Amino acid sequence: MSNLHEQTAALRAQINAQLPVSTVQVFEASVQNLKQRKIASGIIRTGEKLPDFELPNVTNNTISSKQLLSNGKLIVVFFRGMWCPYCNLQIRELNNKLNLITDKNATLIAISPQSISHNNKMSVQNNLHFDVLTDKDNTYARKLGITFELQDFVKPYYEELGIDLTAFNENNSYELPVPAIFVVDTDHTIICTFADTDYTNRTDADLLIAKL
Repeated sequence: MSNLHEQTAALRAQINAQLPVSTVQVFEASVQNLKQRKIASGIIRTGEKLPDFELPNVTNNTISSKQLLSNGKLIVVFFRGMWCPYCNLQIRELNNKLNLITDKNATLIAISPQSISHNNKMSVQNNLHFDVLTDKDNTYARKLGITFELQDFVKPYYEELGIDLTAFNENNSYELPVPAIFVVDTDHTIICTFADTDYTNRTDADLLIAKL
């Protein structure tokens, strides 16, 4: 099986072939705008301490970072939502390699701003075997410096594709998290960071597992 880099490249080519050229150009302009704004420069860095969190999972039970880290290292994945095909691709890859993570006494969790019901639907559809947490209004993601407001010039194109962020996230905001992954040691120190404002770029699970 090809690695995630190859899979995302194939997915990008497939999606771009299906969309109008004007839509593809707008999405690319959105990514370039985020890079020009240097959003990535404000993201929490490797070597810093991951702030504590207490967030609900798909059964509305509160999951605590302190409790998770008391059991071993932690991989924290931030994704945009179930409507993002690149996020789904990455989540499925991690789920397929979950045993390699747990074999190292580590825990995998995923966090998104979408509602508990949408996270639950995504978890069921992808047969996920790890907790998916809801970060309402991106409150926690904002602490890590990984949030941004979707540009006005992009919103109509999302709507044309049937992506209603206000419905998915149950608020009136168009704020999203930059797709990001943090590998965290038991003392809460971040030992590996991957974050890219180009949401089509993802990192292979094997590279993360090697950090455990």
